[in-house]
Amino acid sequence: MTIKRKIMRDFQIEEISAVDVPAQAHAKMVIMKRADDHEEPDMNLTKIASFDTFDDAVAAIAKAESCPRHKAMSKAAARHPDLYDSFQREGEEQIAKRVDEARKAGAMPQAARNWDILVGAIADRDKCSRTEAMRRARREDPEAFAAFQAL
Repeated sequence: MTIKRKIMRDFQIEEISAVDVPAQAHAKMVIMKRADDHEEPDMNLTKIASFDTFDDAVAAIAKAESCPRHKAMSKAAARHPDLYDSFQREGEEQIAKRVDEARKAGAMPQAARNWDILVGAIADRDKCSRTEAMRRARREDPEAFAAFQAL
């Protein structure tokens, strides 16, 4: 039995989804992309590559594009937001752990304790990350921030 094929040529793709079992077993699709007139074609596979960690993505981009680490970090954050979010959360957890250790050891100066309490209160109040709470605390209480920075 010969299957009659229809070729679609004039349409706009709104969404592409990948499935494990297609609805049309014999259907095939080819997607082509072309650069705008003002853009160079970008054949860089680091945009679509899969990495285990944000640091892996940064290292691959820095190597593939011969750019400094800080630029590779910006590119990696834009291309791999899930890894960047995970990287940020890990950093916040490490900071919180070190603050707790310093607090328990009694090694934290008063200005640092005050700053930590302020940041924690803002994070709880606004239901935001400690990173965002620090930004807000700096704006809300510049004197506490200055005392913390003076340490």
